Amino acid sequence: MDKTVLALLHGAGMDGRIWDRVRAHLVSESVAPDIASRSANASPAACAAQVVAALGVPASSRIVLVMHSLAGVLAHHVGRLLGPRLQACVYVAAVVPAEGRSFAQAVGFPGRLLLPVLFRLNPNGLRPSDRMIRAELCGDLSAEDATLVVQRYQAEYPGLYLSIVG
Repeated sequence: MDKTVLALLHGAGMDGRIWDRVRAHLVSESVAPDIASRSANASPAACAAQVVAALGVPASSRIVLVMHSLAGVLAHHVGRLLGPRLQACVYVAAVVPAEGRSFAQAVGFPGRLLLPVLFRLNPNGLRPSDRMIRAELCGDLSAEDATLVVQRYQAEYPGLYLSIVG
């Protein structure tokens, strides 16, 4: 194995661009693929396979996986796919369900009960209000950065929230 590459995985509602400022300060090579979670048939296994395929790094590269928030759901599957290439995992406010459990189960009550209902009521995806995004996700951001997060936030589908990991 030769070089080490940081694979930066975004959280819910975002895409790989959320890591652009961080990547500008890194001395190591990095990639920030988009997670294909915004479709009705998304699953942790399918999204993990897509992420590994999108890394675009030589098979001899070692990978340090950085997962933010919802991306933690992919940890088990990405780890299996990368095998010995995976050098470390860094969890940034990530939810990593135990095998046999879902994101909704891992966050406990009331998420375990509310998330399935909310997704059933919102078949075209679930997106918090702009106000909620600002309050829950942008507390320590500048006004400019908070506006960027609100503008970029996309509706999510139930796949990564409700599918069992493992």
